[in-house]
This record gives sequence, structure tokens and C-alpha cells, in this order.
Amino acid sequence: MLLLDTFEKIKIVALHPDSKLDLLSLANEVLQQIKDEIDASNYETLHIIRYILDKRLNNEKLSVVINDVLTQHPELRDDIEQSLKYNEDDLLDIQQSLQLFIADKRTEDIINDLISKISEMQLEQFPSVTQKINSYKQLIEIAYNKLNEVEAEPVEENEFLIDDSIDLLPLLKDEEHMVCYCGLESLDRALDGFQSGRIYIFSSGTGQGKSTWLSNLAYYIAHNYKSSDYKHLFETEYAQYKPLIIFITNENSIDETRARLLSIIEDKPVETIKTFDKQKQAEILYKFQRDTGVSVLIKYVPPRAFTAFDILSLSNKFEKKGYKPISIIVDYLDRLNSTQRAKEERHLLGFVTDELKHISIKLKVPVITASQLNREGHKSDVKDITQMSESWQKVQNADAVLLFSKLDAFDHTEFHVTIGKLRYKAVDGQPLKFVMKNSLKIKESLSDDKTTVREQPLNNVSQYIGGQPTWITEAF
Repeated sequence: MLLLDTFEKIKIVALHPDSKLDLLSLANEVLQQIKDEIDASNYETLHIIRYILDKRLNNEKLSVVINDVLTQHPELRDDIEQSLKYNEDDLLDIQQSLQLFIADKRTEDIINDLISKISEMQLEQFPSVTQKINSYKQLIEIAYNKLNEVEAEPVEENEFLIDDSIDLLPLLKDEEHMVCYCGLESLDRALDGFQSGRIYIFSSGTGQGKSTWLSNLAYYIAHNYKSSDYKHLFETEYAQYKPLIIFITNENSIDETRARLLSIIEDKPVETIKTFDKQKQAEILYKFQRDTGVSVLIKYVPPRAFTAFDILSLSNKFEKKGYKPISIIVDYLDRLNSTQRAKEERHLLGFVTDELKHISIKLKVPVITASQLNREGHKSDVKDITQMSESWQKVQNADAVLLFSKLDAFDHTEFHVTIGKLRYKAVDGQPLKFVMKNSLKIKESLSDDKTTVREQPLNNVSQYIGGQPTWITEAF
């Protein structure tokens, strides 16, 4: 009866439109545990539910999957209608139930492993009965310690409970952010680098160079990987993975985005890049990956067809292929969709920003994206965060908002970047100035002819920002 109840809960999760990626993954994990024990009468349904879970975990929309399944299995309609009766609280209860199932399964596996090891021990292996008993004791002690590990967590990782029955010392940790640098030193110093668990929004008017900025940041973050906190991580804990920059574009095609990146790598105009044959382009990209040690995934998605949780699913997909992200770049925020329903655009974009923040924390990477300013912001020389188009919630939910103006001179282009909001430190409000000449590569100045590549991170970056220490927080 307990097994059947668990399977019914998995069906509800698979068929419910509000089931998020983490809940779908949990349901799939439990299904793998029980699939061999399901009664034969439910075997066909099991295959259908497994198919639906796999499709949803691979970014396919539930409505499309259900329509596909119903053509061959109309009997599933009753299950779908039944699942829609459950609300968010019900889903939360189901999630807790499935988490308990996994914990119980771990306990069961430990006990079965102990029984198996004891049964394999033969009396003739031991010179004396005492030695055999001691060996049994050791096995039981190991199993007992493993069981304690299962039960020892008084709270989940994302909870903190103050109670004198709990050892708080292991839980008292300072907030840590992995940092990667872009190599544009004035920007790195102003931001203290791009930090994990934070979302950065670059904002300007239409056609002012948002895609150019994001392409440059992909290039520079890859080139400065060796000075980032991630380098040590990939030499130790992530040794089996390759570092990856995920670049999502719903603004330009893959070909356009790749041409931009090649223009920046080679410091040549896009028109020149387009004259290179495929072999030469491939050689440049191979060399870029070898020199930096970083792979770059460029993925085009149609506007409003992708959510932040789809990006999380994409990251999980490439993790199975041997990659872990060091940053996620989205070109751009206003064309993403949300997993939550919203009647108004401003609420939708607020949800999108929140969800990007969630995956930045989940994946321990910075998320860098761009957004439009309104018409007033497009026309004005001095940009202001109040000119953010459509939704003030984007500003509220972001960790950093950087506003920039594009100024075309005779033989080059200037960018003036102002930090409109920085949640974690104070800024002096002075614009940072950058230039672009002959190619799409952004530099500190016209005399800057080489890429900045640091082997070590910046030290005392805050001392360059008007003498302000890093612990001063902007009131916002």
C-alpha cells in the first residue's frame, strides 16, 4: 500500500503544471528506486509517467508532452484532471514525503549492505570466534555511523535553527562568494569581481551595445579564469569537470553571437571575420579554449520560450557530459519567461529576475544579463535606474545594475558605465570609461592593445573605490 501511495504521488508531480525542476528530479529519483517493485497492473502507467518526467526534465512543455501522450493513452485524462486538484501546499507535502522516502531508502540500503557483508563472512576465515565477533562489531559500528549521518541533520542546508540541543558551531559559516574577474580592471575593482550567487544587469537603450557587452564579458571571464576562485575548485572538488560559460541568447542567432566572439578574440571587425573560412574560424576557437582552459556553450532560444529553470536544467544536462558552469550570461533578461503566471509584464519580469537569482545561488555562479531602458533613458545622456523599462522589480531584485551610454566618436566608440545599484558595497557614482575601436572588443583605453590576463586575483580591490571598505552596504 505504501509503495502504491508513493507511485500515486509521483504521478501527481509529473502531471501537475506547478511542479518545479527540483521536485520533478526528486520524483524521478524515487521512481528509479521503486520501478522494479511496481505491480504488473501499473507497469504501463509507470512507463508513461517515466516518459513524461524525462520530457519535462529536458525542457519540454507539459502541455506539449500531455497532448502527445493523450493521443495514445486517453485513459490518462482522469489522472491529469485529478492532479490539477492539488495546490502548492499539497505539492509541498508530497515533496516532504518523497524526501522521507529517499532517507528511509538510504537507511534500508545501509542495513542490507551490513547484512550482506556479515553473511559473506565465513567462520574458517578467522583463527578464533573472538576475532570473528570483533569483525562483526566493526561492521556494525561502521553501519551505525552511516545511519547517524542519515539522521544527524537537524535542519536542511537552507535552514538555520537556533536551539541548545543542536551543535551550532558547524552551522556558523561566513557567507562565501566565488569570484571571477573580467580583466577590465576599473570594472573589477568597482564590483569586487563578478560574484557567485549574485545577478548583474547591464542596462541601456535599444541598439546601444548590450549584446556587445555580454559577449565581451564571456571573452574576458574566460581569459581571466586563472585568477578566479573557480580555478582552485576545478583542481580539487571539480577535478573531473571542465569549466563552462553558458551563454543564452534570445536576441541574436548562434552565428551572430559566434561572429561577435571571434571579432573580440581576434580584435578584428566582424566583416573581416566573415571572410574567414570555417577551418580558420574553428582553429581560432580551438586555440581560445586551449589558452583559457574554459569551454563556452552558446545556446539560442526563441523569445519567451525559456525560463531560468530551463537554464538550470541545461546546466544539469551538461554536468552529465562533464562540464560545470563558472558563469551564466543571458542576452537578455526581458525576453525570458517565468515559471510563474503573471497578468502584468512588470510582475513577470520581477519573477524572472528572482528566478535567475535562485539559479545563481543554486549553481554557485554569477548570472550576468542585460535589460532595456525606456524611451526616456534611451534619449538621455545621463542614465538612471528609474528609467528601467517595464518593471521596477528588476532593479529591486538584482544585486547590481550597471547603466551605460554609447558615444560614437570619429574613429572609435566610447562607453560610459555608471553603477546604479550595488547591493553589497558602496560606490562613488563616478562613471567608468571604456572604448571600442576597429572591432567589437571593449578596452580600458585606446592605448590598451592587449588583453588583460591575471594569474592571481586582485588584492584590496575596495581601496580604489574612493577609499570605501567593502563592508559598507548601500541603503536601497
